[in-house]
Amino acid sequence: MSITKNLVDKNSMQLERKINDTSIMLTERKKSPYAISPELLATLDKQWNDFDLGAETQSHPNKNQPKKKNKIGFFRWTRRIVVSLGVLVTGLFTTYVFFPRLAVTFLNHQFGAYPSIFLAAGSVLGILMIMYFSITFILSRKVVWNSWIQNGLIALVLSYMAYGLLFLNNANTKDSAIQETYLNLHPVLRIGLTTAILADTKLIVTNTQRTKEDYIKWGLTPREQSLHYIQAETGFVHAVDLRTKGRPEIQNRLVELGFKLMGFKTLRHVGTADHLHVSLPYYEH
Repeated sequence: MSITKNLVDKNSMQLERKINDTSIMLTERKKSPYAISPELLATLDKQWNDFDLGAETQSHPNKNQPKKKNKIGFFRWTRRIVVSLGVLVTGLFTTYVFFPRLAVTFLNHQFGAYPSIFLAAGSVLGILMIMYFSITFILSRKVVWNSWIQNGLIALVLSYMAYGLLFLNNANTKDSAIQETYLNLHPVLRIGLTTAILADTKLIVTNTQRTKEDYIKWGLTPREQSLHYIQAETGFVHAVDLRTKGRPEIQNRLVELGFKLMGFKTLRHVGTADHLHVSLPYYEH
């Protein structure tokens, strides 16, 4: 700071000296119009302009500098918003995939149907909280705790879980008989089916529970074992059939891929009764 101050004082003294010389020369110019050449006058005018510019710069040091700070701030906030949106989309996608996937994983470790779902719900809630803290940290460089957000995330997970376990829209069923047997479907499979329907609202469930009498009524030989029967091990139906006929093949492939990502087993039945068979990945007969 002292070196800078000394340089400024030195420059100021030089400018004052030039001003004094200019004043003397101008005075002489009045006395004798031919005493100063035009070249010298141009030089003096330039020095005078330089002095004015220097004085203005000293009084307003940032006036002529480009405003880079606002530009940098704009790009910084734009980058933060883009990253936050990426975190949000990724979090929502992984949440919808991980909920049934985690439930299937816990189910395979013999936790039971409903304990597996509640463990998966707790895990998904943790993912959502991490996602929320990540977004707040990216935007404000600090972790922000908000009880309203926390309660909202809990309500979101619980309402999603309750909706999947208890409700199947009539628009997504072939007939009303499927709604009547919906609660006999394994709870984890219900959660996976709800997730698939949220992604593809035109998905149609063609079959859930069957009995041997159904095969006789259809003129078919009853099967001794089927995942569409209520299973003795759990007391639930372990499979569901989805319509594929009359739908774009790309949609059918995406639905099948979605169930595989969620941890379920899929089997495509082709022919006159073309459909997608989705089941839990165990107790397969």
